[in-house]
Amino acid sequence: MSAAPEQVLCLMAEAAELRAAGASWEVVAARLGPNERTFRRWEKRYAAEWDRLFYAAEVKLTKLLGSEARSVLRALLRAKNGWLRLHAGRFLLSHRWSVPLDAPTEAAQPSGEWARIAMALEEMPEEEMQALLDEEVKRKAEQLLAERAAAQLPAPPTADRPADPPSGEGETV
Repeated sequence: MSAAPEQVLCLMAEAAELRAAGASWEVVAARLGPNERTFRRWEKRYAAEWDRLFYAAEVKLTKLLGSEARSVLRALLRAKNGWLRLHAGRFLLSHRWSVPLDAPTEAAQPSGEWARIAMALEEMPEEEMQALLDEEVKRKAEQLLAERAAAQLPAPPTADRPADPPSGEGETV
């Protein structure tokens, strides 16, 4: 198969974008000039170029529609209707790990202090990391209890100590 001339490639690229957006061959021909039969012939004659152009147009459109859909869903998260907020949130959460088209193959590398921390954590044995996490949780819990005591709030319930009954309940007369 021969390569398509530059002018034909430009028209094919525009046609691919229109087709990816759902336009019929009639609409493509009316917008771009050559007749419908010419576009159909180019699609077959320059099949490799057409496939590449059409795929690129689909990817571009998919990214655009994905951005638009996220905008609509974010607006629904602020809707007055609780059902809409709930289902928009569920949908967003269920699709948060979807891989975007043409995702970067390498993750960004941390730099500076964060790079040193990341490297230290990667090299740390599992037991040592768990002990470090347990120590931090204990420190945060003690800090929270101290803040609650300073504000004269009851301590939060734990497995060892159930919640304090509301005042007036549990007292004997």
